[in-house]
Parts: sequence; structure tokens; C-alpha cells
Amino acid sequence: MNNNKDIHRLVDKFMQGETSLTEERKLYRYFSSNDIAEDLLPLRPLFTGLAALPSMYDAKETQDAKEPKTTERTQGRHARIVRLVLRWTSVAAVMLLLFLGGIAVYRSQNYSEIIVYGHKTDSPTLLHHEMASTMQQLDMQPQNSVKAQLDDVLLGQD
Repeated sequence: MNNNKDIHRLVDKFMQGETSLTEERKLYRYFSSNDIAEDLLPLRPLFTGLAALPSMYDAKETQDAKEPKTTERTQGRHARIVRLVLRWTSVAAVMLLLFLGGIAVYRSQNYSEIIVYGHKTDSPTLLHHEMASTMQQLDMQPQNSVKAQLDDVLLGQD
């Protein structure tokens, strides 16, 4: 490794992107030492900076080695399951929104409120009773009966 010819060859190979990880580690160790050739001193910051990166990759490689390798078939099955769960979740969300929207429309459509003798009420039986009594009172007076009013409007007769 102290052979300058070998180090120059490895540096040229590194600059062309053809080095292996083992050769790159040799370069990193060389540039972290104090015995560096004069013509290679300008490259020292580059290699010492890059020397910090493999520690992250080495940790990832050891972590990957501990984890079992999954096959493409298992990954494909997992992806299909994820897509299926997402699809059913979105269907359930749409159904929930439609249900809540239907309840809101139903409540707004089937709500009536009247004021009877100065009091607010929403009782349908009270509304029916008051409307029936009002219609009955109108029919008792011949000139104000509903039939008489319709005849007046439509036929123009008194």
C-alpha cells in the first residue's frame, strides 16, 4: 500500500469510476495517513471527505445482512395487498361521506317549524290539527270557502 505507483494507479482508476469498494478503502486509508506523496496532497481533502461516507454505507450493509432478503414475489404480493387495502379504504370513505350527506339532506328536508299562538313548535300532529281547523273554518263561511274562492278566480263568478 505504500507503493506510490500502486496508489497512483488506484487514484487514476478511482477518477475513472472503476475501483471496487476494497480499493476505495485502501485509498481512504492512504489519504488518512501522514505519508502522502507530494503530487497527491491536493486530493487529500477529497478522499478524507469521502472516507466519512462509507461508514454510513457499511452500517446499512450490515443491517441489510441481518435482515432476511425478500423475494420479488413477496414484494409483489405485499404491493398488491397495500393497493387492495388502499382501494377498500377509499371505498369505505366514500360510502361514509355519502351516508353522512344523505342524513344531512334527510334532516333538512323533513323538518318543519310553525308558530302557533305565538309559540314555536315542530310537532306534525299539531300542524295537522291547526291546518284542519283552519280549513274547516273557511268552509263554514260560504263566501270564503275554498270552492267559492277557486270559482271566483278561475271562472270569474261570485
